[in-house]
Amino acid sequence: MRTRHWLSQKLALIIGFALIITAPFAAYRYDLAAAVLFGATAVLCFAVHRFFLSSDKSSEGQVAAPANIFTESQHEQFEPGATMQILQKSEKEFRNAFEFAAIGMALVSPVNEFLRVNRSVSEIFGRTAENLLNTGLLSLVVAEDADSVKLSLANLLNGVVQSFQSDTRFLRKNGETVWLRLSASLITGQPGEVPHFILQFEDITDRKNTEDRLLHNALYDVLTDLPNRFLFIDRLQVAVNRVRRDPTTRLTVLHVDFDRFKLINDRFGQQLADRMLVQASQRLRKILRATNTVARLGADEFAIFVEDGSFEEILSIVGRIRQELSRPFDLEGQVMYATVSIGVAIGSATYESPEFLLRDANTALKQAKRSGRDRYEIFVDEMHSRSIDFLQMETDLRYALERGEFRLFYQPIVTLESGILAGFESLVRWDHPTRGFISPAEFIPIAEDTGLIIPIGEWILRESCRQLRSWQTISNRSADLWVSVNVSSKQFVQFDLVALVASALEETGLEPRCLKLEITESTMVENIEYVASVMKELKLTGVKLSIDDFGTGFSSLSILHRFPLDSLKIDRSFVSQIKDAETPVEIVKTIVTLANSLDLEIIAEGVETIEQLSQLRQLGCKYGQGFCFATPLAADTVGELLGLSPASSAFYYLLPASSLTSQPIMH
Repeated sequence: MRTRHWLSQKLALIIGFALIITAPFAAYRYDLAAAVLFGATAVLCFAVHRFFLSSDKSSEGQVAAPANIFTESQHEQFEPGATMQILQKSEKEFRNAFEFAAIGMALVSPVNEFLRVNRSVSEIFGRTAENLLNTGLLSLVVAEDADSVKLSLANLLNGVVQSFQSDTRFLRKNGETVWLRLSASLITGQPGEVPHFILQFEDITDRKNTEDRLLHNALYDVLTDLPNRFLFIDRLQVAVNRVRRDPTTRLTVLHVDFDRFKLINDRFGQQLADRMLVQASQRLRKILRATNTVARLGADEFAIFVEDGSFEEILSIVGRIRQELSRPFDLEGQVMYATVSIGVAIGSATYESPEFLLRDANTALKQAKRSGRDRYEIFVDEMHSRSIDFLQMETDLRYALERGEFRLFYQPIVTLESGILAGFESLVRWDHPTRGFISPAEFIPIAEDTGLIIPIGEWILRESCRQLRSWQTISNRSADLWVSVNVSSKQFVQFDLVALVASALEETGLEPRCLKLEITESTMVENIEYVASVMKELKLTGVKLSIDDFGTGFSSLSILHRFPLDSLKIDRSFVSQIKDAETPVEIVKTIVTLANSLDLEIIAEGVETIEQLSQLRQLGCKYGQGFCFATPLAADTVGELLGLSPASSAFYYLLPASSLTSQPIMH
């Protein structure tokens, strides 16, 4: 019996010491309530030990206890006075653990007043302990989070939950907002005692800021800080759902894309092109209301959706976008002009997905591009079938070159004064296996958009040089003939045009003077300095250079002298305005005068009537081409005509007989 008493008192003593030692750690790891529970249990263990110790001393006739494993001094420390000292020491250790804990700790009353705070809490809030003790907890919570904290504390006090944890925004004394992870539990104490909250505060501001940055980067474009495609689709889905619930709600999507932006990127570099996009995004923000959403979908593409906008308001927005984005962009002292094409899709309750609405806006955008750019198109259902045809044509076009489906036709260019054949313009046609011959007006824009114009253009150049050299071997009279080849703007910027031309001439044996390269006016004004430098290099090879469709672009007459030109072509739209042989068209007269002053040869295209021919000769235009002389001819036909004997060289004289008809003369 005494042995069991002895073991019980020792076990109670050991457990009591263990609880006293671990109480401060419990306060830090869990909460203050746990520490108090550990201390109270330790006191109970010491009381049990004292009970068994007294019981052993009062017993008589019992077997002596086993040999005492404690010394006398060790027994003394477990006397009542020593126990009180241990408890006082443990309380001191607990207070130190509370006060110097790395995490913020506080006791709060049921009415949310601070009763006690440690140093970390003071540091977190930037306030002294005295200031906090005179401050209510909820007054430090950001207004938007206060109701949630108040409800959680009420649930804790009413026993609905045992504890709670939340990420909450608090205000420091200087007004700065900090994110704190708030952990709370309730100390109930003895029956009748007022309960208290014990709170822990962990500063997670840096973590939250990192999370916010990551989330922002996932939803917003890094360059322009506009919503990206993902966020745009997400917001558009909400708008589409609203329209499906209420079909009277209006919703419109605009798809905006810069025209020939890749040329700007290639010419000025990505850094300046990116600055242009930033400026463009700022202009778009100013145009739109706060309720409208503008996003950057990628590259030079922007998307906008407008809710509850009337048709007139949509057209007004489209007009302002075109106006704002056509204003000059200042790129580190370099001024750049640009135009945009816009596709418009008007939403309705039939749209189930935002992707479909954006798809239709993109279809309208592509139609605007194909229609000449710098314009807008509103989506209609017929565009779907045209879009499908476009995609099919793009697919067929990728195989047309390797299948040998392209054909070159050659339209004669005639000396107007004498009627003698001077040269040809090579014109490409696509001999589609199922659709027959397709006009370049249909497939060239697709080739330019897809980049296929590069290999197609190279084939045209090499084949034109080869064909003319072949004709020159037929007759000595063909030696001075030349061929004009159109050069795409993309050929200027995407590969070494000079090397290609030199290679084609060397490969075919054609003299450089017999090759004339035609560059559109729009190509020249897009990249004046760059195009001028390439043209100078081309001139060093000995080839001739000409402006195609002059008068239809936006070039200033004052910059023509910067290009090493040999000739210019008057666009057919001006020639067609000549109605009789007496009244000159002022624009044609002006172009001829300008060309003569710059010592440039003049070629008029689209000459179809005797009256037009007569006027052009009177104005001093040197060359002409058109149905008045001949339609574009197949290579075999040209070869047969050039093979005529010198005695019957009718083909070399293509002036129409002086007839009285004013109708176009078709050959």
